Amino acid sequence: MTEINLIRKCIKKCGANSQLLKLVEECAELEKEVVQYVNTQNFGFVPINRDAIIEEYVDVLITMKYAKEILHITNEEIKSIKTEKYKRLIEF
Repeated sequence: MTEINLIRKCIKKCGANSQLLKLVEECAELEKEVVQYVNTQNFGFVPINRDAIIEEYVDVLITMKYAKEILHITNEEIKSIKTEKYKRLIEF
């Protein structure tokens, strides 16, 4: 089964709104792990949750693909907006 077919199957089974809320949940979990990582560094501890950050990062990437499919976001739209954002970074 291809990745897009698996994504479409999950959306059909769980519902579009459920998958969009899953993206929000996964972003919050990534946020929590990143904050914890930074806080451990601020207090001089060795960060121990790098693997947790990687796992949550991957969860966000996957659920972003749900959102892309649900909202019919094209690669061209992504490329265009990404280009504009990188232009701003260069000017920064």
